[in-house]
Amino acid sequence: MYARAMATLSDAERRAIDLAYFGGHTYREVARILDQPEGTVKSRIRTGLLRLRTQLLERGNRWVMDRELTPEEIVELLPAYALDAVDDDERASVETYLAAHPDSRD
Repeated sequence: MYARAMATLSDAERRAIDLAYFGGHTYREVARILDQPEGTVKSRIRTGLLRLRTQLLERGNRWVMDRELTPEEIVELLPAYALDAVDDDERASVETYLAAHPDSRD
């Protein structure tokens, strides 16, 4: 689900988000790495995150919650959970899983 949502982003948005959120870089560092103005990088990250959140919410609303999620499905939901882009059932499933597996919180 998350990979499909990321695929909807432009290459520039995806690269900036990857560097900032998964690479742990600041906006300024991302701008320097991509050799782009800081304002451009901030705009791309903001626009990309909004688009990503929309995609995850749309997919999440179609998620069937009539069963317990597998650990793999929980892992797939974690980025959406971190962006607050999950519905109440998904949130409860992720939080239940994390409570039972505290080593997974990282």
